[in-house]
Amino acid sequence: GPSDATSVVMIDNLPSGVVFSAAGGVGWSCSESGGTVTCSLPTLAPGLAEPISLVAKVQAEGPLLNDVTVSSSEADPVGANNDSAEQTSVLNVADIPTLDTVGLALLILLLAAAALYRQRRDAR
Repeated sequence: GPSDATSVVMIDNLPSGVVFSAAGGVGWSCSESGGTVTCSLPTLAPGLAEPISLVAKVQAEGPLLNDVTVSSSEADPVGANNDSAEQTSVLNVADIPTLDTVGLALLILLLAAAALYRQRRDAR
């Protein structure tokens, strides 16, 4: 809105199977109890707020729906944007492709050869 918001509170009810580790952001004071993360900010100027980083451990793969709400002491003329839900899928770490030592060495050689080729081409 056009004015500062005071006593700003963000509430994130963590989905089942998500274990809280830490949360915080510049100016934010965050705590967790029973799977609910609460962050507060004394005053928020109009515009974008500093982000809140949330660190958690997911105990199982599959879809997760995370819902976050924000509020302040002042009435918000656009209250429809004070709630956000995001669905994501958690993959098993074994499903994420990685390079072994040989693959990494080959990638380094390929990148070095490409850089050398580009250097010689640009020198012409």
